[in-house]
Amino acid sequence: MARAAAEVGQWEAASALYAAVAEDAAGAGVRDVAQQAWSQAGDALRRDDRPAEAVEALRQALALLEVGDGALASRRAVATAELAGVLVDTGALAEARELARAALTRQLPPGSRTLLLDTLAGCLLALGEVAEAAMVVGQLAEVAPPGARISVAFREAALHRLAGRLTVATLQLESVRGAVADVPAARGAWAAATAELGEIELLRGEPREARQAFEAAAAAWREAGRRSGLLRSQAALLRADLALGERPLGTGLTDGIAFAMARAMPLLEAELRMARGMARPGAR
Repeated sequence: MARAAAEVGQWEAASALYAAVAEDAAGAGVRDVAQQAWSQAGDALRRDDRPAEAVEALRQALALLEVGDGALASRRAVATAELAGVLVDTGALAEARELARAALTRQLPPGSRTLLLDTLAGCLLALGEVAEAAMVVGQLAEVAPPGARISVAFREAALHRLAGRLTVATLQLESVRGAVADVPAARGAWAAATAELGEIELLRGEPREARQAFEAAAAAWREAGRRSGLLRSQAALLRADLALGERPLGTGLTDGIAFAMARAMPLLEAELRMARGMARPGAR
């Protein structure tokens, strides 16, 4: 039942069902089933934009994995990367960074190392630690298998944008979009790359093109069922409208701010508040 709910995007139901399976399995002493169920519950909670609850589920999953070699080490690395990624959504950036750093000091299979390096790069970029992020992205490029090249391209594009190399950043992001365009499960990745293209157009002084990109990103986030991404796109659309000389009031973001507060997503809340503030002359 839990898997069926997840397959149709009923994340709230899926998370509750997986948590129930985890608790029953733990009570029966079946650690492996409990660990996998907590991991699935955490993933469902993340997709439902409930990161604080996802953190607790993923901590449970990680606690059930003993330190070991081979397949166990790989599973532990994946669980650590999942937890670090959700911690970013809760604003616990420093904790996420240290968790990923510590995990990378161990002997890991190449696939797990790739996932952790990508997660660490995201943490460092969110913290503004660009020099270390560039070093980590370089390591990621060295070890990433062909199937993970879109992660490399996305992180490299962020670094190029920060350095003002907008044309190169655009090419990287277009390569990401092309790689996932026909993959329904990757609508979120397509949306994220499209939103980044919109930010580049704003930097170029092309607000109309930026607005088109943000509208496309919003539609893709809606298809993916991720309200947090949709809200970020709405904040970006407001900024594009301001750049076009329009005077939106920003009142449409009020419900989004309440949503971010209720879900304990401070970075999303801050982004929405700043966008709304830009639309209100004299706003604090």
